[in-house]
Amino acid sequence: GAPAKADLRAWVLVLDWNPLVAFAHPEVYFRVATRPYEFRGTGQAETFAHATNCRDEDNRVTLAAFLDSVGPEATERWRERTWPLLLDG
Repeated sequence: GAPAKADLRAWVLVLDWNPLVAFAHPEVYFRVATRPYEFRGTGQAETFAHATNCRDEDNRVTLAAFLDSVGPEATERWRERTWPLLLDG
């Protein structure tokens, strides 16, 4: 399929701001736009191609399903690099 906008959703519990004490639930998920993000001949993107909150279709994708669709090295890359960087952010 055509590329689509996606955003990462994570549950985070903040207990204190100074010093920051927070817990992040490891089961994140993605919301994927239900319409492909493609430009038409006018140079304009389709009007609702950016909408990931649209619930006219089920657009929630689990982390495991997303990583499976990306490729065999994606799970290790998520575990070893991406998730730790998100937690350090």
